Amino acid sequence: KAKIITAANKVPILKEQTKAVQRRLVVIPFEYEIKKSERDPHILLKFEEELSGILNWCLHGLKRIITSKHLSDSA
Repeated sequence: KAKIITAANKVPILKEQTKAVQRRLVVIPFEYEIKKSERDPHILLKFEEELSGILNWCLHGLKRIITSKHLSDSA
């Protein structure tokens, strides 16, 4: 099955607004905005030694999603 994952600042306007399309969308809101003055353009370098662990964490989550066939709720 094909999956399309995208990130956007605003929810895109879709031409087709049927229930079939809407039930397939999973919108995950991120309401916290990091101010420009607080952003670290070199943050990746700080986590360089941890990248393999972060990837393993992501793969574990992906396996959980595939097994349960849905995203879990989060506080």
